[in-house]
Amino acid sequence: MEWDSNSEEGSVGEDEEGFLLSDGGPLPFSAGSLLETASCGFVVSDALEPDFPIIYVNTGFELVTGYRAEEILGRNCRFLQCRGPFAKRRHQLVDSTVVSEIRRCLELGVEFQGDLLNFRKDGSPLMNRLRLTPIYGDDKTITHVIGIQFFTEANLDLGPLPGSVTKESNRSSDRFSSDLMSSRFIPYSFRIGGS
Repeated sequence: MEWDSNSEEGSVGEDEEGFLLSDGGPLPFSAGSLLETASCGFVVSDALEPDFPIIYVNTGFELVTGYRAEEILGRNCRFLQCRGPFAKRRHQLVDSTVVSEIRRCLELGVEFQGDLLNFRKDGSPLMNRLRLTPIYGDDKTITHVIGIQFFTEANLDLGPLPGSVTKESNRSSDRFSSDLMSSRFIPYSFRIGGS
């Protein structure tokens, strides 16, 4: 099943399983609405397909990164390690040790937690406090990976983005952000930790 932020919210239907409380009763709210309004990035990847393609992102992810769901569904989330939508390689400031640890955890089917430098669509840097959790199916095979991302501003001056995006693309992105912001408020940066 593929989702995006424009999917219609609805009640649990015949084709999908609902979330249940430990006593077997259903949640008193829609899990879909909870994910959409969460003040963090939330991504689901298909672990049964090569390269863990994204099958769902919430609105918080779209607002913070500037990427629309339809632009990234089917891609691996590593594009956030590249500065701008046309970059072909991971930025040199992205910690390759952390990237290797992510890969190792995915291969072993264990949870990953760590901080990773990412980039918005406009090329501006942000820190991603990332938690990846494998989801196992009935046959003990990993079927999906859930990514929860708490983004904060990265205090890096990298200068202008080489081959920067055209003005029309920026206007389109501004209209997209404006449309999203008018429908629901989600902060652009999130504070992590205590006071």
